[in-house]
Amino acid sequence: MEVSTVDYYFSVISKTLTIQIPQSCPLCGIGNNPTTNEVGRLEIQEGYVFTLHHRCPACKKYHMTNQEYLNQDDKTTMILVYPNKVVIDIDDLFIEHAPRFVEFYSEAVEAEKMGLENIAGTGYRSAIECLIKDYALAFELDDKEYLSDPKLTFNNAIDRYVKNDDLLKGALHFIRTVGNGYTHWNKSTSISLPQLKNYVDIIIQIFKSKFMMKFLPNV
Repeated sequence: MEVSTVDYYFSVISKTLTIQIPQSCPLCGIGNNPTTNEVGRLEIQEGYVFTLHHRCPACKKYHMTNQEYLNQDDKTTMILVYPNKVVIDIDDLFIEHAPRFVEFYSEAVEAEKMGLENIAGTGYRSAIECLIKDYALAFELDDKEYLSDPKLTFNNAIDRYVKNDDLLKGALHFIRTVGNGYTHWNKSTSISLPQLKNYVDIIIQIFKSKFMMKFLPNV
């Protein structure tokens, strides 16, 4: 894990130390510039082990580090990060305009890395469902109340928001069907997780292009 450094004041030693933190938030993957608080310490023969909580300004969630401090040093060494999740590179457009997709996709990637294929397959399916609904909200195709209605299934969302592109619609229904197969007791699909992931990645790129054209950068 790549690390960066910030300064933090420790009252117990009345000293500001340079501490190590993850370069990116271990929960959302955004560059880390957290608000830090000491929540515990363990005195050891050579100094202290400090427990720090860090609140990410991007995802608003907390991660924790343990920092080893040796007497007379002006810095600490990060010896533990929790949670130490799989951090993935997700475009800022999705983080801003498709937050539920980001949550499901990140968790699906983590499940895949852990070898949990059924959870990952189900997760990728749910991620794409969320991506379509996040897209509908961002493009003002429907409001949040309508999109939250349980009657708006994945199947219905595809047909409602992808009307004039039969190839894209077909690929989305493929992901829906395969993903559903991963949820069943008898795993009613012969499509492997890497095959499913290939189509998921294609869909992500297609919707990324839509978001890029909708939310042009300032010039």
